[in-house]
Amino acid sequence: MNFKKITRSPELLFKLTGLTQKQLHYFMLQTLHLEHNKPRRGRRFSVDFIGMMVLYWIYLRHYITMEFLGAVCYDRDKSTVSRHISLIRKALENLKLPQINREHGLNEKEILYLIRDVTESKCPRSGDYETQKKYYSGKKKTHTQKTEAVIDQGKIVRSISTTQAGSTHDITIAKTNKLSGGLENIPQKVDKGYAGLQKEYPPQLIEMPQKKSRKCPLTFSEKLRNKMIGQDRVKVENVFAECKVFQCLAQRRRRLNNVQYQQDISLILGVLNMRRA
Repeated sequence: MNFKKITRSPELLFKLTGLTQKQLHYFMLQTLHLEHNKPRRGRRFSVDFIGMMVLYWIYLRHYITMEFLGAVCYDRDKSTVSRHISLIRKALENLKLPQINREHGLNEKEILYLIRDVTESKCPRSGDYETQKKYYSGKKKTHTQKTEAVIDQGKIVRSISTTQAGSTHDITIAKTNKLSGGLENIPQKVDKGYAGLQKEYPPQLIEMPQKKSRKCPLTFSEKLRNKMIGQDRVKVENVFAECKVFQCLAQRRRRLNNVQYQQDISLILGVLNMRRA
């Protein structure tokens, strides 16, 4: 694989990795010092650091097996590919992402409202009964991992939760993903899965669709309000759809590892923030 050719072509780089040249340059600047400062022992890698970075993002974008990457794309053994991906994963482990330090997008005073929702990704079934029961999602009818994202009206991700098992309720995840830095005083638009969120934040800040009952159908004004909330809430669904262009989030995960999943989704949400900067 000719990594120099890939990095020189913006269109080819974006199709293979999901990154622009500017975004790749950002990740290189943030991690290259780790490559220069680490002790040199044994034989050097035959692929330079930028080649490993491109390989890592190709892996996230297409979620190709190590065997395929090694034999067809990389001309290396699968163990070599795995070592290179692990090295980049470790280098990006403590990277400050745009959604955490809020370097991009609107200031807290300019945010009109926030939207929060949960996304699920399929994960393998554990052999342990209690573990597999914990990760089974009744909504998706399969084993999943869940993460909550909070975005503003400009689709900038402001906060993400830790990864939870598929059986965890949305409101439980929201309680662990506390907003701070002034964001807790901004109105939030949520779906009916967040019933009870009014206990965590001032009730007047929570905008939730009203559910009809058998004896009390919705009035025209209530239907119109539900429609307006839904039109704003679709933005978070758009963000999740963009995330799942990266196949590591769209396909079933090959290993039940919450730490790796958390890092992958955090990096991808950070890339989406950089696109909108």
